[in-house]
Amino acid sequence: MHEQDTPSAGSTDALNARNGKDAKDATVAEDAGRGRRPPPRVSPTGLERQALRHLDRHPSSVENLRRVLARRADKSCEHHGDDRRDAEAMITAVIAKLVASGTLDDRAYAAALAHRMRARGASTRRIAARLHEKGVPAEVARTALGAETDARRADATAARIYARRRRLGPHRLDPSERAERRERDLAALARAGFGRATATAAIDEARDDAPTP
Repeated sequence: MHEQDTPSAGSTDALNARNGKDAKDATVAEDAGRGRRPPPRVSPTGLERQALRHLDRHPSSVENLRRVLARRADKSCEHHGDDRRDAEAMITAVIAKLVASGTLDDRAYAAALAHRMRARGASTRRIAARLHEKGVPAEVARTALGAETDARRADATAARIYARRRRLGPHRLDPSERAERRERDLAALARAGFGRATATAAIDEARDDAPTP
């Protein structure tokens, strides 16, 4: 019975490296065949340009912009075989520069996002979840959402706006449906993050007192 040859550690490393290079070459060839331009090599200037271009289109938190730049840097490093640690250091430097210049400001971003969402009828709970999703620090988010009393007052107004936009409660086109669909309307506000008392006040509001669409 013949013993199978066991590859040495050196030959295994060489084989893995060769396979990795073959996979990279195949990806490059595939991109070229599809007419795709290869991603540019990561550089401080290029990352700053990408960051400013993104901020021109989309307001962003510090952490969210870091994620955007990291995704682009990952593609570049994978294509060119560069060290991701070098790219991470460049991203950190670019972020620090934008924060120092005031171009990137978590507090301003959080306040603007909270204001915009409340104007569209979003609950405090939903706004808090969005701020967390965008990587806004908890302390900054709490400041943007305001004190507890202010948050309750803002939720009451937002619930009325939400009911108006969704034509719930006093905003139903057919007033005769209000009683029949009351629980369904309350459930809709609950799913949007409003508490029972806040939702009830918005849905049971007198039709004459309700804001017009």
